[in-house]
Amino acid sequence: MTRPLLFYADGCPKCRVLSRLIVGATAGVLRRVPAGGPEAAAWYDRHPGHRGRLMLIRGDDSVVLGRWVYPAMPAVVVRAWSSLVRWAAADVAARVRPPYRTGRSAR
Repeated sequence: MTRPLLFYADGCPKCRVLSRLIVGATAGVLRRVPAGGPEAAAWYDRHPGHRGRLMLIRGDDSVVLGRWVYPAMPAVVVRAWSSLVRWAAADVAARVRPPYRTGRSAR
């Protein structure tokens, strides 16, 4: 699964603030991409009908466009936090070693 991307209108102050809040809510898992940037231009060249629209590309490569991005955000936040919890649990499990046992009982 890749990181979700949020294409936002970089000329809109409200859009910049909201996109920063969402990135903060996902603890940095979601990545902001300005709609006027080169990465967005490459995507818009492949999909010219969606140029300049607010867009969310989820980690499973599904795309949400326009006003439907707002109701899709809670699911992205929940998925980001569940990923963070799994990564943290895997990190803790890798650091904790089980006690060494020889197979003999100590009497």
